[in-house]
Amino acid sequence: MDLLPTITHMGYDESNTGQKKSPEICVGIYSEIPSDIILKKKLLPKKRNNHTFIEDRLGVRGYRYLFFSRADYTKIESTPEKKLGIILGGLIYGEELRDYLQVFVDGYIEERKNDFTEGLLSDITGLPRDRIEIISGAKLDRKYNIVNVADETAHWLLQRMRKGEDFREAPHRKILLLEDLL
Repeated sequence: MDLLPTITHMGYDESNTGQKKSPEICVGIYSEIPSDIILKKKLLPKKRNNHTFIEDRLGVRGYRYLFFSRADYTKIESTPEKKLGIILGGLIYGEELRDYLQVFVDGYIEERKNDFTEGLLSDITGLPRDRIEIISGAKLDRKYNIVNVADETAHWLLQRMRKGEDFREAPHRKILLLEDLL
């Protein structure tokens, strides 16, 4: 009897700071909760005012984050279509993945950016490109719970950073793989 292949689901969103005052905080949420990847008929609310229960909301979901600064953007500004691939690559690098990878990204991704990102993720994970799927679109942070939690987590981390918390040694932090990928 063949076992059904398993899928790693990741929701991605960022803090959308525009890198003017602080770096963007880019978050990947890993989830095996089936309801996290079901398209919601009614838009989910964005939770911005009270992060008291963020640990409960994260629950059994794993998360990773990294910072994307103005200096990082300067290094890739000649090829901005690589930004998403480099960020997702950093969030996924070294993670234990299943047979397939499905990434939900808030915001529409052009086909050439998607091609680069899938190719890069294939190189980093060792998964064949046909086992990597990127689902993108407007308001995915309000349509899929996995992206909604990523959005809330990015906002929570941004608020903590603005209060002066030090994230250099945080256990969920990842780094960009810029030197290796450019």
